Amino acid sequence: QTKEIPPSQDIAGYWRVNTPDSMIIAIAPCGEKMCGRIVHLGRSKSTIDAKNPQLSLQNRELCGLNVFPEGLVWHGEVWRGVMYFPQNGTDYEIRATKTKDGALHLAGNTPNKMMSRSFGYQQKWLNVGFPSETCKPSAPPVS
Repeated sequence: QTKEIPPSQDIAGYWRVNTPDSMIIAIAPCGEKMCGRIVHLGRSKSTIDAKNPQLSLQNRELCGLNVFPEGLVWHGEVWRGVMYFPQNGTDYEIRATKTKDGALHLAGNTPNKMMSRSFGYQQKWLNVGFPSETCKPSAPPVS
């Protein structure tokens, strides 16, 4: 059963992560969820997922990577899901909402298995429109 999403919380679009020289994520529907693929690497020094804690994934391309591997799901007033942050190789359980000024606010945390506390995550993404240049994956995108 599809949940009604208010137009003010439609998050489809192109979003710049945090700073002017960072990645751009294209958020679009994937079934009843929203997926977010990297379409511009910004000034990233790496084109591969070098900081992934899984050795077998450290050579996968960042371009085309879905940063919401399970998709974001609408939960009444907020989008929820898991976000993979390739800059530090960490998964975060996040909540995302579109703010009145049109930005996307993401907040969440991840349990740190080595310590008895969680690490928090909070960012504001800006809607930037279609980027003037995009990265091109050498193979079809993977989750």
